[in-house]
Amino acid sequence: MSKYATVPSARYFYIAHPSASISVCADFNRTEKNILDMCKAFEFVESFLYDRPEFARYIPFLRQWRERYGRYWKRNIEGAELSEADQRKCLNELERMTGGKVGPVTEEDEFYYEKAAVIE
Repeated sequence: MSKYATVPSARYFYIAHPSASISVCADFNRTEKNILDMCKAFEFVESFLYDRPEFARYIPFLRQWRERYGRYWKRNIEGAELSEADQRKCLNELERMTGGKVGPVTEEDEFYYEKAAVIE
């Protein structure tokens, strides 16, 4: 199947738990796998759009998307219980995915997540 769609009002909900893919206690193998999976997802979207006439119009948005995702994952990696060497390996993969150095999450980036009340 070769289809791609966007929904402007889509929301992503999840419940934080220790085995989540973004958990700060993730091990190196899982963290590295998540980064490689992100690379595949970005490559899929870009390859889908590449043959479309409007591809050039989307290049800046795709770059910004990679960079923003990279900033979030940098924060996750730096907060993870990984060795310094494993953190560096993951950050190197992240920089490869984003095409350069990854900066910190900015206040503008925080629209990604809306905080909900914790229900216990």
